[in-house]
Amino acid sequence: MARRTELLPEETAAHTRLKKMWDERRRERGLTQYKIADKYITTQSNINQYLNGYKPLNIKYCIYFATELGVDPKTIFPELFDGLKTCATPDDPEFFKLYAKCSDAQKQVIKQMMLVMLQSNP
Repeated sequence: MARRTELLPEETAAHTRLKKMWDERRRERGLTQYKIADKYITTQSNINQYLNGYKPLNIKYCIYFATELGVDPKTIFPELFDGLKTCATPDDPEFFKLYAKCSDAQKQVIKQMMLVMLQSNP
Protein backbone atom coordinates (compact mmCIF):
# COMPACT_ATOMS: atom_id res chain seq x y z
CA MET A 1 0.00 0.00 0.00
CA ALA A 2 1.40 3.40 -0.98
CA ARG A 3 1.92 5.97 1.74
CA ARG A 4 -0.19 9.08 1.41
CA THR A 5 2.01 12.16 1.20
CA GLU A 6 -0.48 15.01 0.86
CA LEU A 7 -2.75 16.03 3.69
CA LEU A 8 -6.44 16.65 3.21
CA PRO A 9 -7.54 20.29 3.66
CA GLU A 10 -9.09 19.59 7.07
CA GLU A 11 -5.87 17.87 8.17
CA THR A 12 -3.81 20.86 7.07
CA ALA A 13 -6.15 23.16 9.02
CA ALA A 14 -5.83 20.95 12.12
CA HIS A 15 -2.04 21.03 11.91
CA THR A 16 -2.12 24.81 11.55
CA ARG A 17 -4.29 25.10 14.68
CA LEU A 18 -2.11 22.63 16.59
CA LYS A 19 1.12 24.42 15.67
CA LYS A 20 -0.36 27.80 16.65
CA MET A 21 -1.52 26.43 20.03
CA TRP A 22 1.86 24.76 20.56
CA ASP A 23 3.73 27.99 19.84
CA GLU A 24 1.42 29.97 22.15
CA ARG A 25 1.31 27.57 25.11
CA ARG A 26 4.42 25.39 25.21
CA ARG A 27 6.62 27.76 27.23
CA GLU A 28 3.99 28.62 29.83
CA ARG A 29 3.24 24.90 30.27
CA GLY A 30 6.92 23.86 30.29
CA LEU A 31 6.54 21.59 27.28
CA THR A 32 9.16 20.28 24.93
CA GLN A 33 8.88 17.72 22.18
CA TYR A 34 11.17 15.46 24.20
CA LYS A 35 8.97 15.67 27.33
CA ILE A 36 5.86 14.74 25.37
CA ALA A 37 7.70 11.94 23.58
CA ASP A 38 8.90 10.48 26.88
CA LYS A 39 5.48 10.74 28.50
CA TYR A 40 3.67 9.03 25.65
CA ILE A 41 6.43 6.53 24.85
CA THR A 42 7.32 7.71 21.36
CA THR A 43 10.16 9.63 19.76
CA GLN A 44 10.82 13.35 19.54
CA SER A 45 10.93 12.89 15.76
CA ASN A 46 7.41 11.46 15.78
CA ILE A 47 6.12 14.40 17.85
CA ASN A 48 7.85 16.82 15.49
CA GLN A 49 6.26 15.15 12.45
CA TYR A 50 2.78 15.57 13.94
CA LEU A 51 3.46 19.19 14.96
CA ASN A 52 4.77 20.15 11.54
CA GLY A 53 2.20 18.34 9.41
CA TYR A 54 4.36 15.54 8.06
CA LYS A 55 1.99 12.93 9.51
CA PRO A 56 -1.80 13.12 9.51
CA LEU A 57 -3.00 13.85 13.04
CA ASN A 58 -4.93 10.89 14.46
CA ILE A 59 -7.33 10.83 17.40
CA LYS A 60 -4.74 9.47 19.83
CA TYR A 61 -2.17 12.18 19.16
CA CYS A 62 -4.83 14.87 18.95
CA ILE A 63 -5.88 13.96 22.50
CA TYR A 64 -2.26 13.73 23.67
CA PHE A 65 -1.53 17.24 22.41
CA ALA A 66 -4.84 18.64 23.71
CA THR A 67 -4.16 17.18 27.15
CA GLU A 68 -0.69 18.69 27.30
CA LEU A 69 -1.79 22.06 25.92
CA GLY A 70 -4.85 22.23 28.19
CA VAL A 71 -7.38 22.57 25.38
CA ASP A 72 -10.41 20.67 24.14
CA PRO A 73 -9.28 18.21 21.43
CA LYS A 74 -12.14 19.41 19.23
CA THR A 75 -10.51 22.85 19.03
CA ILE A 76 -7.54 21.23 17.29
CA PHE A 77 -9.33 18.90 14.88
CA PRO A 78 -13.14 19.14 15.12
CA GLU A 79 -13.74 16.98 12.03
CA LEU A 80 -11.95 14.08 13.71
CA PHE A 81 -14.66 13.94 16.37
CA ASP A 82 -17.70 14.34 14.11
CA GLY A 83 -20.08 11.48 14.70
CA LEU A 84 -17.90 9.88 17.37
CA LYS A 85 -19.81 7.12 19.10
CA THR A 86 -19.20 5.67 22.55
CA CYS A 87 -17.48 2.31 22.20
CA ALA A 88 -17.07 1.45 25.89
CA THR A 89 -18.99 2.47 28.94
CA PRO A 90 -18.11 2.45 32.63
CA ASP A 91 -20.79 -0.20 33.23
CA ASP A 92 -18.80 -2.65 31.07
CA PRO A 93 -16.71 -4.84 33.44
CA GLU A 94 -14.01 -5.30 30.80
CA PHE A 95 -13.54 -1.54 30.63
CA PHE A 96 -12.36 -1.35 34.25
CA LYS A 97 -10.12 -4.40 33.93
CA LEU A 98 -8.32 -2.79 31.01
CA TYR A 99 -8.31 0.67 32.60
CA ALA A 100 -6.65 -0.67 35.75
CA LYS A 101 -3.70 -1.88 33.64
CA CYS A 102 -3.12 1.52 32.02
CA SER A 103 -0.36 3.95 32.88
CA ASP A 104 -1.28 7.34 34.36
CA ALA A 105 -0.68 8.99 30.97
CA GLN A 106 -2.95 6.47 29.26
CA LYS A 107 -5.63 6.98 31.92
CA GLN A 108 -5.51 10.73 31.30
CA VAL A 109 -6.04 10.17 27.57
CA ILE A 110 -8.94 7.79 28.25
CA LYS A 111 -10.55 10.39 30.52
CA GLN A 112 -10.17 13.04 27.82
CA MET A 113 -11.62 10.68 25.23
CA MET A 114 -14.60 9.85 27.42
CA LEU A 115 -15.30 13.56 27.95
CA VAL A 116 -15.15 14.18 24.20
CA MET A 117 -17.49 11.26 23.54
CA LEU A 118 -19.96 12.44 26.18
CA GLN A 119 -19.98 15.95 24.73
CA SER A 120 -20.43 14.56 21.21
CA ASN A 121 -23.35 12.30 22.21
CA PRO A 122 -25.68 14.16 24.55
